[in-house]
Amino acid sequence: MKNKGFTLIELLVVVLIIGILAAIALPQYQKSVWRSRAAQLKLYARNLGDAQERFYLAAGRYTTDFNELDIDFPNMTNTTFDVLGWSYNSKKGNDDIGLVIYSTRNALAMFIGGKYAGGSVTYLFKNGTYAVGSLARGKIYCAEVTGKPASNENFCKNVFGITAAPVTVSSAKYYTMP
Repeated sequence: MKNKGFTLIELLVVVLIIGILAAIALPQYQKSVWRSRAAQLKLYARNLGDAQERFYLAAGRYTTDFNELDIDFPNMTNTTFDVLGWSYNSKKGNDDIGLVIYSTRNALAMFIGGKYAGGSVTYLFKNGTYAVGSLARGKIYCAEVTGKPASNENFCKNVFGITAAPVTVSSAKYYTMP
């Protein structure tokens, strides 16, 4: 009588092949997920900065109140950060995304949780009365805040692929976004 089925060796080979494929595919998948989240950060920063610019043109001043802007951020709730000022906060999986507007400096979208906590994308206002260090107004920068988790130190390189030298201001490194 002939037995039907797989031998133990055949099953082990299949499991080994699946394990090798998973080891190759998982890092690439995680990288693409973070690139997607970072693209959302960049979009939030640009939209927030542009909305602040429009408000400035209409009112002659910048606002620190999200409700005065002509833009809505879905799933965002009002919250405040002691250091950063007025902000919106959203829970995306295990990673908090925070949005911050300053009255005269910049718009900031950042991860406040997860692997790249402290990594952010900053939009500097064109007409602001203050620009951080030697950063140009009207530009978007990838920012890494020092003193946060060590993984944040490579946020701009790992997520956006930026290799240019940063401008260091205070406790942050700013990389010009393409």
